[in-house]
Amino acid sequence: MTGDTTNTDDSFAKLTTEFRNTWPRSWPYIPGRTGKCPHCGQGIAFQEPRSRTFTWMGPLRAEISPRGGRQTDAQDLLGIVSALCPLCHSLIVSMQSDLYSQPWLLWPKAIQRATPLEDVPRDTARDYEEAAAVLAVSARASAALSRRCLQSVLRSAGNVKPGRLHDEVGEAIKSLPSYVADDLHALRELGNFGSHPTKSLTTGEIVDVEPGEAEWTLDILDRLFDHYYTGPRASEERRRVVSQKLKEAGRSPLPGSDEQAE
Repeated sequence: MTGDTTNTDDSFAKLTTEFRNTWPRSWPYIPGRTGKCPHCGQGIAFQEPRSRTFTWMGPLRAEISPRGGRQTDAQDLLGIVSALCPLCHSLIVSMQSDLYSQPWLLWPKAIQRATPLEDVPRDTARDYEEAAAVLAVSARASAALSRRCLQSVLRSAGNVKPGRLHDEVGEAIKSLPSYVADDLHALRELGNFGSHPTKSLTTGEIVDVEPGEAEWTLDILDRLFDHYYTGPRASEERRRVVSQKLKEAGRSPLPGSDEQAE
């Protein structure tokens, strides 16, 4: 006699959905949620893995109830969820040690970012790379490195007066394009730099952060790198190529180009 597994499958699907809903909404690596793939860095809607869904919840510790049976506290639950990137077809596996803790990535070990760093000063690029590398393990550590990196960029490339990060951001946004300035201002408000002296004065110190603050800081650094370093370098290279073509055609090079100086 073959048992009917319909009710069992329905119960498992319901339990899976309820379990996933206990994960913080800021944690994107759940099938059905949207975010950046930690493998390819593209914005996607995460999907169910092709094979059997890898969702597991079990007790780290169980106690015998006086009325019989096992009794498990929510703080003793261990959960693992997997999702699939529809673009690079890579697997993302997350883990949560209890229903109230911040999840972390089991796979991949580090979140990949596609930001070109060739034109970024080496010390600044190193802070950025380390902030990205630890993001999946510790958002607090990542945010600390990113804040230090942000302050370095604003001082060296933005030429702001050294002081509190809150004030440096305020000075920098006056000369930045609106699409960068608006996001930088929003980050300052989200991170509450003004009323948080540690974030504003000792930027590299590890302190608690708001959900999404660490990754957003990296995203804004991407825009600042493009504005201060990568963009001007690419623009300079385009002008050089155009000036060379004009020179070969017997015409005057673009003003300010190396070919004109010759």
